[in-house]
Amino acid sequence: MEKVNTKKFIDNIKTTIESNEFIERLKINLSNFPNQKHESHIRNSLVEFYNKQENTDQRAFAEHPRYKNKETRKRVTIDFSICTNEIIDFSMELKYNFPKDILKSCAKSNLNKDFINRFYNENGQKVDAFLQIVCETNKSYFSSLEKKWNLNSLSQFQLKDDKLNWEDTLINELKNTEKTVENSKYELLGKQIVKTNALTAQYYFYIIYRK
Repeated sequence: MEKVNTKKFIDNIKTTIESNEFIERLKINLSNFPNQKHESHIRNSLVEFYNKQENTDQRAFAEHPRYKNKETRKRVTIDFSICTNEIIDFSMELKYNFPKDILKSCAKSNLNKDFINRFYNENGQKVDAFLQIVCETNKSYFSSLEKKWNLNSLSQFQLKDDKLNWEDTLINELKNTEKTVENSKYELLGKQIVKTNALTAQYYFYIIYRK
């Protein structure tokens, strides 16, 4: 069976990310889970919102498909997929990082592991897409919140110096990956500003996919 055009699913994810319902979910996550990275929260929201659509033939799953790596014999799980019964129509890995992560070669490592060299089944078929999420917020406000509640320090991964441009670093790595992976394309799906009583955060959603 021929796989469905990947761009169809990318456009669907973009529409979800731009929706008011999704932005409200980001606000809920930021308000209630400031001491956690929100990778699984966002992934689960993408699954939930996709499955709300009136589509009886397809549905989204988190942590599916699973398979055993032939070389390492370890079980492998894919972050997000859209399926028609047993057919995997679309597969995607996600990563959630902060700006300092990106400047410390995290973007290159993510792309190598979770897109360039990532298989979604035991037959060696590569994942269709990789979604890089970056959460940027004010380091001092974030630190104050952590000190008030004695939380673990995620603020250390934010930047003090606004002149340091993590976004250029990420874009350069995405462009390099486009050159490495034939017939691939990256794009910015959206930037969402989310405000709570304690924090204002900007979420960036960059995706690269095999066309």
